[in-house]
Amino acid sequence: MKKLLKLKKEFFILLIIIALASFLRLYNLGTVPVSMTDDEIRETYTVYSIAHTGKDVFGNFLPAVFKIDGANTWGPVLVYIKTPFSLLLPLNSFTARFPYALSSVLSIILFYLIIKKLFNDKIALVSSFALSVSVWNIQLSRIVIETNISVFLYLLGNFIYLYSKNKTRLIVLSMVVFFLAFYG
Repeated sequence: MKKLLKLKKEFFILLIIIALASFLRLYNLGTVPVSMTDDEIRETYTVYSIAHTGKDVFGNFLPAVFKIDGANTWGPVLVYIKTPFSLLLPLNSFTARFPYALSSVLSIILFYLIIKKLFNDKIALVSSFALSVSVWNIQLSRIVIETNISVFLYLLGNFIYLYSKNKTRLIVLSMVVFFLAFYG
């Protein structure tokens, strides 16, 4: 009974941390920062184009590499991860930034689970709280930049590996996730 109460308390504290992190990342997401950068606009338009036509802005069908302009490129992972959001939500700055904010919140949960596995629940709660109020993490989650989704994928790869219990297919899955994070 005592262990169950401890587990409920730990879960409740984690829910409060996740609620705080969600508020800090999602409140006025479409209006803060005030405007979108040129990279945010280019990526949002590319994602919208892929979602609705299957082609990038240069007319290439489901490319493996996306051109930003004549010389610069993006990896495909982030564009394809964001495509379902573009299909389901209206085209605006909130929709462009939402996958990054969501990946930041999900990263806090993964971070908690990884730290709990490596250390203990108290260190995991303190660490996830620190990440949830980290100004750096909040700022990067509110703009269209590869960092948050890549960090989420790296944490997911670590999570899968740590909890794999030496099952080969889970280890291979973690390697695939690491590859996606690297290629993103």
